[in-house]
Amino acid sequence: MPAVVERPGEEHSLRDLLERWGVTESLWRGMSPKWRCTLAADVNGAKQLFDSLNQQKPSMVEEKYVAEVHAAAGSDGLTSLLKGDRAMNKPKLAFNSSWGKPGADLINETHLTVVHKLNEVFEHEDPTPRNLQMFHRATQDEPNIPVLPSLISWPEWLEPTTVPLDKATRFSQKDALTTWHLDDCGEIVFQTALPKPVETCVNPLIGPGGKPVVKIFFCVEKWAYDYITQDQEQNRSARFSMMDLWEASCEQLPDELPLLTLCLIEAGGRPLMLYPNLMHTVLTTQDSVLVEERRLSLLFLEEVAYFNIRSRQSTNPPIFYDFVKDTCTDAKGCYQGVVVPLLHEIERIQKGDVDPALPKAALLARIASSLACLAEFDEVFTLDDSVAASLTDTLAALVKSAACGASPDAIHEENKRIVAFIGSSPYGVLRDFKSGAFYAYTHAGGAAVFGPKRATQTEAMADRRVLAKELEFTDKENHAAIHTVLSTLAPAAPAAGKAPAEKTQADQALLDDLF
Repeated sequence: MPAVVERPGEEHSLRDLLERWGVTESLWRGMSPKWRCTLAADVNGAKQLFDSLNQQKPSMVEEKYVAEVHAAAGSDGLTSLLKGDRAMNKPKLAFNSSWGKPGADLINETHLTVVHKLNEVFEHEDPTPRNLQMFHRATQDEPNIPVLPSLISWPEWLEPTTVPLDKATRFSQKDALTTWHLDDCGEIVFQTALPKPVETCVNPLIGPGGKPVVKIFFCVEKWAYDYITQDQEQNRSARFSMMDLWEASCEQLPDELPLLTLCLIEAGGRPLMLYPNLMHTVLTTQDSVLVEERRLSLLFLEEVAYFNIRSRQSTNPPIFYDFVKDTCTDAKGCYQGVVVPLLHEIERIQKGDVDPALPKAALLARIASSLACLAEFDEVFTLDDSVAASLTDTLAALVKSAACGASPDAIHEENKRIVAFIGSSPYGVLRDFKSGAFYAYTHAGGAAVFGPKRATQTEAMADRRVLAKELEFTDKENHAAIHTVLSTLAPAAPAAGKAPAEKTQADQALLDDLF
């Protein structure tokens, strides 16, 4: 059986990696070889986790935080939860793997299935795999299963500045896909897969921890959101409009693609702490159960503000938890629920009552930067004038102190630039946040088709007119038609001082195969 030998920090062809790992061929066969990826790193100890979060990365953390979950689930969590009568008081909707694919209607019950028992997620005649996410809420009717997410322990240094939002258990069938999305409200999702014996797996992939991989998260950095999902087109068409990771040809992808970070979830292995606002899509590689707890971190209020502002670009609004829509927008609630806990954390750090391994200067800078969001994003947070003035004085003194690192810090500064970037390009044009280059885009059957890289918005708009006119009613699988239209556009100018790259034999072979 294949095993993961790749290391975090190495770059690989995503298509080649999935093939070597034995992922179902029908999933990756149409994938462009342009996609590059790396693996999320294992994170050990308070300092490594703080550094990883402070770099806005997904983190594979220590198993000790989910040891109680795994012990309660037993050696075969899925079989244990499916035993006996797991009938539901009220039927639930499972997502078919086809839900959320490019071109699918935003609201369409044909991509959903009503299930009456948990085993119906796995035992059915429909060839499309299923996902069932069950939230553990007082108002929810659910089958008699243990609330395993309650057993997740959060890192001691992080927990005091977190706000619990939700808990869920997800039952997923092998080869089920979850479409590109953001988790709600700028939350951190802490999640783990229940143990599963390798002998019950089908063509298992053995992960770095020696256990079968049951899910693969494909994540991109926050700045790359507009590459993945085009909200303006989605609003106009009421269909999922996005970059097609699995079937888009090399030609229809932009020259610059964000690097994907792959998080490998092993059954009974390391849990994933997913940093907020990383667009991600998920592939389930084995029938499995994932349990998760969602919390908002007061240390990263930039992410709450970003999610709030980003969601305004969509006519299909996401979930907003009470803490965000009520507490943060009420002056008294914001003071008691946000300001006071962070001021207590500052005091705790200054007294030395924290893990000595933590970088205290950077942690204080992070708190100061997070608190600064309260005034900068007054459409998201509400403070009384007297509280705001007092907080300004407190932050000024903290930032000037020798104990505090540079503030505002890198997360704060980049978030301000990204928020200012939201909605700054006209409909049908993407501007790369990093390079400043422009790309025209349109959609063929909901899948994004990008034009050549351009130096100016005017050039990209000219490309957009051609693409929109010729491809508006083209199916996404019609690569020949897409190729014909893209070939009418002038090629991108080579970088200064560089001659145009010659077409390689591999390039020509790929074109011959496609067209």
